[in-house]
Amino acid sequence: KAQTEELRKLEEEFNSIAIVGINPNAETHPMDTVEKMGGFIEDEGLNSPHFYYLSDPDQEIAEKYGARCTPDPFLLDYRHTVFYHGRLNDKTGPNDKVENRDVKDAIQKMLKRKQPPEEQKPSQGCSIKWKEDKE
Repeated sequence: KAQTEELRKLEEEFNSIAIVGINPNAETHPMDTVEKMGGFIEDEGLNSPHFYYLSDPDQEIAEKYGARCTPDPFLLDYRHTVFYHGRLNDKTGPNDKVENRDVKDAIQKMLKRKQPPEEQKPSQGCSIKWKEDKE
């Protein structure tokens, strides 16, 4: 929720690429259900034609890619290989000013067919609510 504005900006600035949000959280946490988050996305205006919201009910995608928190951005190139995995930006609190837009910079490099950023700082956010058998 703290990064909604950044997602909205990315959606506007890069309307030629798809943004896919995947909910890996276990359904045991009522605020993190697909229905609740789907409503949140609509309420926040993240419903453009190139923004997709999917569910990962078995948490297989999160495990495969090594996701640890939400949001945990993965930028895939035209070959569908991971070009970037790291934080959206350097914002750590709700009132912080954004100085570095890490995903934006990575997208620009990818679109120019440059090398991925050398430094990819870890994502920051709420931990994924894993199913009991996955913890």
